[in-house]
Amino acid sequence: GALLVKRPSMHVLKKQHFSGGTVLVARADKDVVVLREDASERFEDGTLPFLSLLSLPSGLSHLSSIGMPQIQARTHALRAYVAHNLSTLTHPR
Repeated sequence: GALLVKRPSMHVLKKQHFSGGTVLVARADKDVVVLREDASERFEDGTLPFLSLLSLPSGLSHLSSIGMPQIQARTHALRAYVAHNLSTLTHPR
């Protein structure tokens, strides 16, 4: 997946945890955590999937060719399917 956010809107996102390279300073003896300044570094937990990044342009092109109405219809259908099936589950006694 990819998180696309305009830089001016990044202040709205709050990082709730940290790991790996997302933090500049963390101290165990005091409640001190300093996250990286750059948003892309602050929200990237773990190693970047370099090979997956190569497929991003074709993926965005495909989404553009499908169009937002088709994506919305598919998302709605999947949500309805999952909600219906979850509502039929019962806990075994």
